[in-house]
Amino acid sequence: MGREPHTPYIPPPSPPTLDHADDDLPDPSSFVSSKAQGKQRAKTPDQVLDGAHSKESGKKHARTPDDADNEAVSTSAKKPRAARSKAVSKPKAPAKVEPKVKAELKSAAAKGGRQTGSRNFGAKETFELLERVAERLPIGGSGWKMVTAKYNRWASQNNYAEREAKSLKGKFETVRQLFHFYSALFLIIYFYIKLVRTAKSKPTGVANRDPTHPLCIALSVEESIEEKARTLTINDAEFNEGELKGEDSDEEGDEVIEITDDDDPDAAKKPKHG
Repeated sequence: MGREPHTPYIPPPSPPTLDHADDDLPDPSSFVSSKAQGKQRAKTPDQVLDGAHSKESGKKHARTPDDADNEAVSTSAKKPRAARSKAVSKPKAPAKVEPKVKAELKSAAAKGGRQTGSRNFGAKETFELLERVAERLPIGGSGWKMVTAKYNRWASQNNYAEREAKSLKGKFETVRQLFHFYSALFLIIYFYIKLVRTAKSKPTGVANRDPTHPLCIALSVEESIEEKARTLTINDAEFNEGELKGEDSDEEGDEVIEITDDDDPDAAKKPKHG
């Protein structure tokens, strides 16, 4: 059996290659992954030298005037509007006070007391009013005029506001009404506690009045005025603030009613002409 002669190996035909110069598509060799590109960049000698230089020096680059302007603009833009206005506004200089005004202020502070034109009554004014009313015991207009004159004399000497007779009378009436109000309130509370408490509880008793309290002074003054009014005659000048004029008086004289101890009622009513 004869042997076949040796024939050389013939590789199969390779696929045809495309000419990329004639196409618009990019070269396949240019497609490199991002990871590979990062490695290539890190391995470049220029970047390695620059990184080592920045780590060793640790110094910032020199600033230029343009960089300073840019930073100032950026910081001002970040600040709120209120902060920018505060930063820009300058503190105002304190206003100068004239020496004459300073002297007036010092004198007013040294005098003390209530300044002229004030409307409310202070504690000293209230006590002074009660003292003048207790001294004069005014019933009519002439009595309150005397109280007003004495009070205003005291007020001018002690740098207090001068008052009118109507104002002083109204203040006294207010204090008097306050006393009656608090007295009634105290009685209501006292009787309420007395009724509510049990028999075993201690008796509450009646509280002692402070004679120096304005309300107590007003009560005593009011009682004195009422006592004075009961003892006055009808034709008193202070009570009537003038003379009484009879409209029905005749020439023969005024009619006088005489009251006797007789049991006859007709005899008591019999008029007697003087």
